[in-house]
Amino acid sequence: KFNDILELLEAFRDAIKAYWSLYFDGGILYRDISTRNIIIPDIRKEGEQRGILIDLDLSKEVTDLSTTSEQIIRTRPFILIDLMKHGQHSYLHDLDSFFFVFLW
Repeated sequence: KFNDILELLEAFRDAIKAYWSLYFDGGILYRDISTRNIIIPDIRKEGEQRGILIDLDLSKEVTDLSTTSEQIIRTRPFILIDLMKHGQHSYLHDLDSFFFVFLW
C-alpha cells in the first residue's frame, strides 16, 4: 500500500533500480515482476529505499536461461503473450511487467 502518488513513483523507481542492479551487476534475470513482489515497507528511515523487490524463486543467472514449461508459472496478469507462447524470457519482458504492475 502507498500513501500518495509520490510514494508510489518512488517505490517503482527504487524497484527498477534494484532490478537494474540484479541484472547488470549481478547477472540475474528476475522473471517474476508482480504486485506481490514489489513491496513498500511501512516503516523506513530517511534515505532508505521505498520499493523493494522480494521473492527471487524464479530468478535465473543470465548465463542459464533455459526454461521448461513448468517454470513458466508466474503471476498471470503480468506475463506477456509473447512470453507465454515462446517461453524465452528476457529483461524486456520484466520491464513490460513493471509497466503492467504500474497500470494495475
